[in-house]
Amino acid sequence: MLRRKLLIMLAMLTALMLATALLSVFLMQGVLRDLEHINETSVIGTAASKTLGVTITTIETTILEQSLHSQSNDDRLLKSTHFVISEIDRLSHYYSGEPGGEEHFASVKTAQINLKQSVDRFVESASGTDTDQLREVLDSTNKMRQAILGHSDFVFDRMKEEQLQVTSRFRAMAIGLAVVFVVLINISIILLIRAASMVLKPVDQLLEASRRLAMEEYDYRVDIGNNDEFAELATGFNTLAQQLQSNEQRKVETLHQVARTLNHELNTAIAIIELQLRMVTKSPSYDHASSRQLELIHQALQQMNETVTSLTQVRRVVLTDYIKGVKMLDLKLSTQVISPDASVSDAASPVKKP
Repeated sequence: MLRRKLLIMLAMLTALMLATALLSVFLMQGVLRDLEHINETSVIGTAASKTLGVTITTIETTILEQSLHSQSNDDRLLKSTHFVISEIDRLSHYYSGEPGGEEHFASVKTAQINLKQSVDRFVESASGTDTDQLREVLDSTNKMRQAILGHSDFVFDRMKEEQLQVTSRFRAMAIGLAVVFVVLINISIILLIRAASMVLKPVDQLLEASRRLAMEEYDYRVDIGNNDEFAELATGFNTLAQQLQSNEQRKVETLHQVARTLNHELNTAIAIIELQLRMVTKSPSYDHASSRQLELIHQALQQMNETVTSLTQVRRVVLTDYIKGVKMLDLKLSTQVISPDASVSDAASPVKKP
């Protein structure tokens, strides 16, 4: 049961960490995709503006050469014009969905249409010296160039705006993930403290019980309060303490029975000896010089009687070393009541007998 609880806690902690890691990877991929889109738009927009600028310059150069040298080069002129048209059509999808993109593309498209019409009229006129046609074409190329510059400004502004949005989102993501990680760390600490408590608290209770058992407090019991491996261990400990208590009680009861028997027989023997001693003291031939010896005999008999009587008051069996390899009952410690605050060394330290 305890292992199951610990495994569940570890599984929850692992799942939280894994979910946080997956969320971080997912959000980071979104930011990277946006950055790639910004870089792609910037590169394509810049390259398109440069290419269109070169193409417009080629158109202007071709027209001027044809006007000045009367050299017809309609194929290069038409090819350059069609390249401008195809390049602008290719850029059309970059404006869709962008705020203000359709309006800006309309102006670029209008300049492109005017350029195509003016070039077509210039080619159809079959005269490269027509000043009005030349002025119209140059004016359309100038407008086209202005539209291309506007395209570059639009791409730059959109790129800058998207960079600000991505930066703001990345900042919010970083703060959010930091908060999530802080919460996750706190949850991990709480779970680890809970797991440590589930292990350390029963261990402390069992250690306390073992100290009490070493102090021969066999009536002490452990109450874990959980249904787990420590509860089974506590049950085994309580069973052991109960058996030791029962054995101790049987020993003490047997000792009491032996003490009562000895006390009865010894009291009878002492009564007879004391009667004989009184008869000796009342005899005419009594020597008063022997009264000290008789008094010592009487005291020894009383001490024997007190010793046997104390056996009936034994509360527990405490053995001490009499000689090496031989132990004897310590009546003083055996008749004492152990306080819960007494240490093991104070309660049952062996006493060396000479």
